[in-house]
Amino acid sequence: MTESYLLTKIVAQKAIDIVSASFMAAVEMQEAKRPAIHIVVMDPTKRPEMGFTFEEAILCEVSVGEAEKYIPIARAKAKSTWIHRMPAQEIQQFYPHLLEKGATKWGGSAYLHHISVGASGVQYQIDQWVSELVASTCRALCVGAMINIMNSDATFLGE
Repeated sequence: MTESYLLTKIVAQKAIDIVSASFMAAVEMQEAKRPAIHIVVMDPTKRPEMGFTFEEAILCEVSVGEAEKYIPIARAKAKSTWIHRMPAQEIQQFYPHLLEKGATKWGGSAYLHHISVGASGVQYQIDQWVSELVASTCRALCVGAMINIMNSDATFLGE
């Protein structure tokens, strides 16, 4: 079974919780037009070329606020980003020929550190910002865990 030892659902949820505070601050400052966003984090070890389906590769999926109607859009952004390893806006602007029937036309995702994240609920640039923050926070939390492992006597992960 392929799965990240460090980037778990719990870690992704923690990253979303951390980023949600910044998102709500942006709402309060009227930079985000509503207090609702749906976020999808993909497992970087479950790739389509390895035979994993999109649904199997979803690591964590969370709505902040009343974001139900944005779920399909966030999922579509995450899927395109996961398949093509680039943000949805980059696909939209430079590689529209990669889009398949059922893909969303909207930007607002991130591909950072081999982590794909899609978000939807507000303006595309805020969706993208949230996606980038979630991916970077996931990485930072994993780096912190790796530092602890490096300082231990273990040679292999999980010992």
